Formats: sequence, C-alpha cells, structure tokens
Amino acid sequence: MQNLIAAVYPNFSTKYTDWLYLRERGILAPTNDDVNEINSIMLSVIPGDVKTYMSCNTLSNSNDCGPFSDIEPPELLYSLKILGLSNHCLHLKVGAPVILLRNLKQSIRLCNGTRLVVTKMGDRVVQAKVVSGSKVGETVHIPRIDLTPFNLPDLQIRLRQFSLKLAFIMTINKS
Repeated sequence: MQNLIAAVYPNFSTKYTDWLYLRERGILAPTNDDVNEINSIMLSVIPGDVKTYMSCNTLSNSNDCGPFSDIEPPELLYSLKILGLSNHCLHLKVGAPVILLRNLKQSIRLCNGTRLVVTKMGDRVVQAKVVSGSKVGETVHIPRIDLTPFNLPDLQIRLRQFSLKLAFIMTINKS
C-alpha cells in the first residue's frame, strides 16, 4: 500500500499544499473499506490537528405504528453504512482533498462529485477551494445538511452531516 501511495503521490509531504498537485492525482479502489483505510493513512501525513465532525442521526417512521417505531439506539444509527450517505465520523484537516457527495448548489456547479481542498474548518461550515469543474479556484462554504436515504421506504433515517468525503482515493464508481 505504501508503494502505491508513493507512486501516485510522490513527495506528498512537501506538495500537499499545492491544489494543482492534488487535482492531478487520485487512487481508485473497488470498495469503501479500502477507500477509508487509505484516506486515513494519507490524512495522517498532513501536519496539523484533525477535526472530527460527528453526525446527528435520528430515526423516524413515516407510519407511527410501523415495526421500527420504538427503535432508536444511537449505536445502531451511527454504525449504519448507507450508500450515498456520509459516515458518522468525518475526519478533516486543512489541506485535505474532499469530494462532494450531494448536489448543494447546482447554479454554481457545486454538485455531486466536485473535488475541493479544505481551507478552513468551523463548527457548522467548512470552507474549501474548488479544484475540479468549471469553478476551479473559487472558495465555497459547505454547510451541514440533513440527508435521508431514498431506498428505505419503511425506515426513515435522517443524518445531519457535511456531505463530504476525503478524496485522496475514491471508489471506481464514484470516479
């Protein structure tokens, strides 16, 4: 794994601040588990403090008498990995490349799949520089938003989190 990282990101420890360098590189992997592992390794190389953003998940049933109406253990909600939704824990550092997981503002082309580099981190907003698409170089602010899966009609989960994922490496499908 270290050889792969070194081949795709040569001199990473000195060039990680160059968004053009980051824009031209990426690793593809078949599974989200591989993506999460390598993204964690790459994030640890960037100097500075990691800021961890925890999601706020709630469970509600559209039918109050449904089979899930009395179930709401936080551990269950936080452990779910639902396609298209952010993870419960999002670890970021200034200088880390990220990818948007949802369309946020299509009028300025801030859409699903846009790559960005984190420039500042607040409690409710992440500031980032766009590194892909037609708005390259622009600074944008990404808020926490409510996300719900559309493929679980009997179980409505609402997750409040940044619609971001680290993007040193991504799945083949996301690329």
